[in-house]
Amino acid sequence: MKPLSALFWIYAVMAALHESTVQAEKRGEIRPPSGGGGRGRSSVGRDSLSITTLEEAGSCQQQARTGDIVSFEHSGFVHEAPGQLAEQWNGRQIDQSPQNEPLKVKVGQRNLIRGMDLSLEGLCVGQKISVIIPPQLAFDDPEMKFDWNKKERPCPQGSSVRYDIKVLTIHSQGGASFDKTTLFAVVVIIAIFATIGVVLMKQSVKAGAKPAKEKKKRR
Repeated sequence: MKPLSALFWIYAVMAALHESTVQAEKRGEIRPPSGGGGRGRSSVGRDSLSITTLEEAGSCQQQARTGDIVSFEHSGFVHEAPGQLAEQWNGRQIDQSPQNEPLKVKVGQRNLIRGMDLSLEGLCVGQKISVIIPPQLAFDDPEMKFDWNKKERPCPQGSSVRYDIKVLTIHSQGGASFDKTTLFAVVVIIAIFATIGVVLMKQSVKAGAKPAKEKKKRR
């Protein structure tokens, strides 16, 4: 196989795989990783959230990841209270950005209810979402160890909540952060150089074998 032909097929296959992944994410068949890192968290994760995009980002140069400092505007509502409390509580606002100022947090540090924290991962600057969070990732989360004896619950026990979140800034912490496009480009470049190396090695072996055959024939 000629070098240019090999490079063409490598690039074509990887481009097709990349496009397939992008389309699957748009259809919701693939979700970004939760980034928990296996640090003892429960199995309840990002897949338990219902996320709807309200506003797309103009361009996404960077996605929020665990450890990034993210500032965002938010407002929170009771999505569904249990039983007879639903009529009184459903749709009630329970949270809002303090004095209309953006909230700034480090993603993955549990400075928020876990559902909000998880929903920030993968978002871009300018993107706005609405996320419905089940009770076990909201104010009934056993891992957050809320002490409701010392402060008032924002909503009844067993309530799911909805948060509207708009990302304003993202600042990476502790090292480089690669977006999907950059990672794909790196993989393609590595594959191209690996293919060139293999092809050149084969050609070198063939070129070395020809003189040996010619010598045998002369004998």
